[in-house]
Amino acid sequence: MNVSLSSKGWLTRRLWACSDLFVPGVFSFATRTFPLGTADALNRGRPDPQEGAEDFASHAVTPVADKATRYFYILGARRRGDETTYNAADVALTERAFAEDKMMIEAQQRNIDSMPGYRFRSTTADKGVILFNRLVEKLAREESAQVSQASQPVSPHRSDIKSSNSVV
Repeated sequence: MNVSLSSKGWLTRRLWACSDLFVPGVFSFATRTFPLGTADALNRGRPDPQEGAEDFASHAVTPVADKATRYFYILGARRRGDETTYNAADVALTERAFAEDKMMIEAQQRNIDSMPGYRFRSTTADKGVILFNRLVEKLAREESAQVSQASQPVSPHRSDIKSSNSVV
């Protein structure tokens, strides 16, 4: 993301963002803001990660039942050096956003439940979640195959197992 706006709407800072998504459902997100002109001064190159104010968040989505999920998150910020700050306004904003998300997700689930057997069509906006779901399915198949292979009974007559009657 290249721009952010102040509360008055004036362009004041540049934003450098980095995010990672880990299966089964952990999302880490970090942003650093830099003074206006930093991107031009660096010829659009990566800024020094030790400079700029940093905000970070980590979200973990943990299914607990077919239609129930726990959502854990942590937020923080580093303004100078290793000092970590807590901003109650940021937390309040995040909680409002989660409440809106929860309301929409629950409404979508009610619609899905009201049409059993209906095959929903995806749109281009669904590409990210479709790719993520395919990745989760692939990893689950691979893990299942490994578990299945590891749980095969071992024959006591295998030729690669040497036995000895000697006492040590």
